[in-house]
Amino acid sequence: EEFLFADLENKMTYSSVVTNKIRSLRQNYGLTSNKQRPDVWLLCNDQATLDKVGPVSAYVATLSTSNKVTCVLSSAEIPEGCGVAPVDSQVTAYVLLAGLIDPAAEIKRLEKKVQAGAQAEKKLRDKMNMPDYAKTPQKFKDADNDKLKDLATEKAGLEEAIEGFKKILAAPPAPKKEEEAAKAPAPKKEEEIAAPAPKKEEEIAAPKKEEEAPAPADSEPWFVEGENKIIKKGDVTKYSGFLGMMAKKRLLVLTNLRLVYLDPSDMTIKGEFILQPRLEVSVKEPNKSFVVKTPEKERVFYTPDAAAWAKVIYKHEMCDLNYWASLEEGGAQAVQQKINEQIQRATDAGYTG
Repeated sequence: EEFLFADLENKMTYSSVVTNKIRSLRQNYGLTSNKQRPDVWLLCNDQATLDKVGPVSAYVATLSTSNKVTCVLSSAEIPEGCGVAPVDSQVTAYVLLAGLIDPAAEIKRLEKKVQAGAQAEKKLRDKMNMPDYAKTPQKFKDADNDKLKDLATEKAGLEEAIEGFKKILAAPPAPKKEEEAAKAPAPKKEEEIAAPAPKKEEEIAAPKKEEEAPAPADSEPWFVEGENKIIKKGDVTKYSGFLGMMAKKRLLVLTNLRLVYLDPSDMTIKGEFILQPRLEVSVKEPNKSFVVKTPEKERVFYTPDAAAWAKVIYKHEMCDLNYWASLEEGGAQAVQQKINEQIQRATDAGYTG
């Protein structure tokens, strides 16, 4: 089974990398509100890459708090005014920022990144031009060449974004309110305003129906789109700092999409794990601690409820390769459908935190 789903597992792991890049870009621009849901485009270098990312684009959109994620092969399909987040040499993420940030400030920020990239490229080329570089093992030469390609890809994306923001600055300003008011139709004269028709007796006698109050939102401020159910939560201790000696209290929350740990004092997110097949969980010490890890990071949480936490995470549907295998044929729509089905099942099961 491990080899049967190897391709699917790679897709899910890669989708997490893309998601983290988009979320990092949002953080850099101060887009921290869940109400800010920009459109995202993923520029793929070839069809094979698009085929890898396309089926999980809805999953990426949900976890990155984006309105929509579109995979394309040409930059001509991407609008101007986007922030750029190079994922790797094959994929570049474009997040539409027009109307959300200051274009002039963004141009200055991107120009600094271009300069930093140019300095890194010069330093690397100087190293490669040294007389003794010919003796360098081939694997290190290959790594340096790959780094040059990544720098070139990043530079091209940054320069393209700068041009896009310059065009936004050059665009004519929107009409002022005074001009809009001048174009508005003149108000009707008093005699043109028809008096309201008198109400019928039965209308007067009939009791007025009370408007139904909107249902309270079943969500937390830190929820992302598609995330609306807490399966388990509890207080844990996490160690960090120099030599891991600093103990910090955290509220650990398992939802239908993520494992999140928050600062209980202000409920800000301090870290998260996106639930995926490559997420591993194990009890480190019975009734004391458990470990959660992915290929990118590892965290240890201390709680007397360690065994129960490990069990509920291990059995979570989002961590099951068979679950994701069932999404392959239907593509992005099937992903979103399965997520919605999972939310409904969690609701019907009556999970409580």
